[in-house]
Amino acid sequence: MSLAISEKQLALIKQILARQKFKAGAAYVFGSRARGTAREYSDLDLAVDNNGGAIPPKTILRLMLDFENSLLPYKVDIVDLNNISAEFKSLIIRDLVRLN
Repeated sequence: MSLAISEKQLALIKQILARQKFKAGAAYVFGSRARGTAREYSDLDLAVDNNGGAIPPKTILRLMLDFENSLLPYKVDIVDLNNISAEFKSLIIRDLVRLN
């Protein structure tokens, strides 16, 4: 599946994720950018997985700040796959596109 993200933006997203030390098992895009229905300035929905463990809130906050201060032209929303409701997970699981 093709993501509605440019190669330059994808490289920046991966760079920001790599700076964090939580050793994410995986990072995924979901929502309109994963489905290919995003508009130019649609937000980017990211789901991160810490190999089955919850990601510390400070790490999520650092990620949010890094994305906010980046050159990406859209807002980035981050969810921890191990810290969301089963209902929400069931809604997004079909859209997940792995980044790493």
